[in-house]
Amino acid sequence: MRDELKKVGAFLDFIKVCLTDDAKWEIWHNRKNIDFQTTHGLLRGDIREEIEKLLPSHYFQGPMDDDSMSRDAGTVFVFKKFFEHETNSMTIYIKIKVPDCCPECVVLSFHDSI
Repeated sequence: MRDELKKVGAFLDFIKVCLTDDAKWEIWHNRKNIDFQTTHGLLRGDIREEIEKLLPSHYFQGPMDDDSMSRDAGTVFVFKKFFEHETNSMTIYIKIKVPDCCPECVVLSFHDSI
């Protein structure tokens, strides 16, 4: 876990810099994320915009280590925020990781918080 990213504000600042370069961030393609994106017609840019709107007040959990042994070590935070897209509104669960190995971020979860 990176010491400089243990505070939610510093973590969000880092994430927002990553989002300015498409090569520095990715969305984890798991079933829950894909289903949510498909159901709501979300594109990569829509997800980026929602993450750019994150504030420290959206903080839910973290910092913590990645809970999957199959992924590289890194700093993880979880956020929950109100999401409104066309006629849908709900609270979404956003889990983001900054790997220890490189200056990028991975959106591990982006879906409804049910």
